[in-house]
Amino acid sequence: MDEAPKFLSETMGLPIRRPEPGKKTTLFGFLRSRFVTGLLVSFPLVVTMFFGRFMFDLIDRWADPISQRLFDRIVPGFGAAIFVIGVFLLGVLAHNVLGRRVLHWGEKVFARIPVLRAVYTGTREVTRAFASNRSKSFRRVVLVPFPAADVWGVAFVTGEFDEQTSAGPRRVVTVFMPTTPNPTTGFFLVYPAASVKETDLTVEEALRMVISGGLVNATQSRLFPTPAPRDAGGVPVNRRPAARGMSAARAAAIETALAAAYPDATCELDFRSPYELLVATILSAQCTDARVNTVTPSLFERFPDPRALARADQAELEALIRSTGFFRNKAKSLLGMACAVVERHGGEIPASMGNLRNLPGVGRKTANVVLGTAFGMSTGVVVDTHVARLARRLGLSAEEDPEKIERDLMELFPPATWVPLGHRLIRHGRRVCHARKPECDACPLMPTCPRIDV
Repeated sequence: MDEAPKFLSETMGLPIRRPEPGKKTTLFGFLRSRFVTGLLVSFPLVVTMFFGRFMFDLIDRWADPISQRLFDRIVPGFGAAIFVIGVFLLGVLAHNVLGRRVLHWGEKVFARIPVLRAVYTGTREVTRAFASNRSKSFRRVVLVPFPAADVWGVAFVTGEFDEQTSAGPRRVVTVFMPTTPNPTTGFFLVYPAASVKETDLTVEEALRMVISGGLVNATQSRLFPTPAPRDAGGVPVNRRPAARGMSAARAAAIETALAAAYPDATCELDFRSPYELLVATILSAQCTDARVNTVTPSLFERFPDPRALARADQAELEALIRSTGFFRNKAKSLLGMACAVVERHGGEIPASMGNLRNLPGVGRKTANVVLGTAFGMSTGVVVDTHVARLARRLGLSAEEDPEKIERDLMELFPPATWVPLGHRLIRHGRRVCHARKPECDACPLMPTCPRIDV
């Protein structure tokens, strides 16, 4: 139980992820991490000095005489092979010898200066994250102000601390702002916490934005949502779904009919805490809620909280959840989720979309379930296979992607209805509007349903 505070003190409070419990380093993993470290050290230097396209020509020019002397002829690709071997050796040297010594002495020097300590350890964490392919070790994604008006840059928070000013203490964040299009290089900046904008972007989404530009402006509704115009009943007016034939009146009629047919609809997974609901929702992928409810009592008896689950043996966990299907992948997701919750959030399930989505095995649908059902927060509409099917049949959305379907539903219905709307659509899809043979004669939505694709 006192393992987490010790770890946080060793890492100066930064989100440096320790190896997953019971996970051994493979030969391939060892070689990959050293080789990637070598690339991180060498590649920016090579590109800067030789502009990329001259690199292999120069290597071949150096390697051809060596090849001629060793083999009495010029061997094609000999220079490239020498380069790859050199990068690997440089990675081993930087990773095992110089890197550890620099980190050790650097921490001693910078530990006394809060700003330098945060920037230095942030640099180290970014390098480690990309070298081991675990970009989720960043704390969260924020937008930082850019010199141009109404333009913001995508950045990753690497640390936070309190700074003493003449007006008193203030909270400061250190961020890594990647350059475009290479997210492994960039700038370390320090901002007052009040000047950055919080987002619900995942790290993966943010990295894709960096590769494609990295700057955003206030007209991008994905990051700067503006309230939709609504009529007297709270239904959005003149939005995209209405242009496809969905009127505000028919959307309101569908909502009213669903509320009358399923007034007590709620999540059918059994849970007593946000942790239990999160675990159950991860297990419910490609599995029925009824089956999950038969598995979770013994699972939660054995692992009652995230700290216990983080210490679980994967083989034991797989045996407990085997009947839910895809048990190996689900066990990995549960272990990764639990370790991340303990390390980043002190063992408490976070109550924000961005922090939840940055947990292993958690997507937007799962985050909406937990936030809406366990925390009572209306952040979106849960879109599973039932909701996606009904949204198309009812003419609520013509999209295929779950997030685009959710966006359409959020534009059509007021926020106060988002959580119950998802539960009611799911129950209606399970009981009446089946995938193959919908029971249209018994459907309470029949007067308003266009029966698309039925």
